[in-house]
Amino acid sequence: MEDFNRDRRIPINQVLSSQYCRCLDTAKLLNLGAVQPYPMLNSIFEDRTTATQQNQEVRQQIFNHRNTSGVIVMVSHFAILAKLVASVRSREKQW
Repeated sequence: MEDFNRDRRIPINQVLSSQYCRCLDTAKLLNLGAVQPYPMLNSIFEDRTTATQQNQEVRQQIFNHRNTSGVIVMVSHFAILAKLVASVRSREKQW
């Protein structure tokens, strides 16, 4: 990933990660910059009570970044990604 990024000169603005060890390790191993633990990216697999709030926070983070240079790299879990994709698909159906 580091070589992929360096070869394409993609500016990395932030590297955000779930607070769980494997995600933090993966984010650090990508070697794309300082890794910031971000609770909104924590797994919701076992406890979905915060799923909607976390989804809204992730979406807001992406929305707030839209006019900022560079990209945000987020390292998270399947359950978070699935919830995010499902919310985008449901909005597409409304259009």
